[in-house]
Amino acid sequence: SVMKLEGANPDIVLSDGYRNRSSAVQNRLSSPRFMQKKVATVSQAATATEAIQDKLKARRKSLQDKEKTVQSAFSEDELEPIKASAQAILKRQATVAEAELTLDVYKKKGLAQKIVRSQAFENASLAVVLLNCLWTWIDTDYNPAPVLPEAHWVFQVVENMFVVYFMFEVAVPWLAFERKVYGLRDPWFIF
Repeated sequence: SVMKLEGANPDIVLSDGYRNRSSAVQNRLSSPRFMQKKVATVSQAATATEAIQDKLKARRKSLQDKEKTVQSAFSEDELEPIKASAQAILKRQATVAEAELTLDVYKKKGLAQKIVRSQAFENASLAVVLLNCLWTWIDTDYNPAPVLPEAHWVFQVVENMFVVYFMFEVAVPWLAFERKVYGLRDPWFIF
């Protein structure tokens, strides 16, 4: 038999065969055999997870045994300088690697990359930031104007000098990047 859908195109019909197939799929999904397969799959996953956890435990135990062997070979007094030395080396290597990562993103030629790579640029930027902090204190205490255009000309000139320098500080690294997208990965540039 054929059933017509209400409010639908009269050419679209829903047959009993379709309803029977739909109920057959639902019956299969709720059948005990299907559920057994599902349970079997879940238990296999659990077994695999337990095996991985056992391997991790064995690896941890092996590492702990090796650490005990090393500790037993040296006294505690001998281990402390070795640990401190190793930590200092790792810290130094991390700092050097970080510096190299930052410097490798710049072009190899050009004035902008020379400026950005120079220590003088870093020192000048730090000095300007410190001066800006001092100027903010002076501006807050001695500038009664609510907005910059109404302030005394000295305040306007100094504020604009800071803006020009900070624009320079952003533009030069941007010009020095070999690929401009590197600027989006450099934390100091984003800051």
